[in-house]
Amino acid sequence: MTLEHTISQLRAQASQRIVTFAQTLDSVRTDRMLSDDGKRDRIAREYVATRIHIDKLRTREADALLSRRVELERLLFGWEPTDDAAVLSARRESNELADALDDPRDALLAYQRAKRRSDEMHVHAIFARALELGWSSIIDDYLVEHPERAAGSTELAAILRANDDVELLTAVMHYAMSQPSELSHVDLAPYEHEARAGAADVEAAFARQLSAV
Repeated sequence: MTLEHTISQLRAQASQRIVTFAQTLDSVRTDRMLSDDGKRDRIAREYVATRIHIDKLRTREADALLSRRVELERLLFGWEPTDDAAVLSARRESNELADALDDPRDALLAYQRAKRRSDEMHVHAIFARALELGWSSIIDDYLVEHPERAAGSTELAAILRANDDVELLTAVMHYAMSQPSELSHVDLAPYEHEARAGAADVEAAFARQLSAV
């Protein structure tokens, strides 16, 4: 399953859950058997449960993006997971220096210096920054030397751009959910605590079932 398909499924699940909540909300509001307090209580429970579920879907999207980014960086640049403190420190420093670059001309000079020093780690960090910001002079130069990495670089660029304001807003919109007016003066903390405790109990019971198999 591709990353795009995974994200599409998660967003579709979120959309369906929000639609289901809206239908439940309409049903509760028109239920003559419930008092106003009863309606607020039911709406609060349904809203909190839905919000928690939607948040989990949003987290799964973020995790999927991060996981694929790490995988692509490993495939493209050889950035394997490591416990070597020196390697981690050098990688972090290269990334911080690259992330501080905001002018494509300065970035190109830094990229060329890194190439002359055969500093592959910094070359890759600057190239990743160029992918994020669309600096074609660096991208084109790098891919001339590494044409086999073009497809992976295109995918990585899309993932890196997922962090820009427009893409973040688009993602948030798929998981956006308005709080019902009935809850404007309701403390939802107890409902959230109860819902999360209940979910934890279900997960624990499921884990016990698996261990007993």
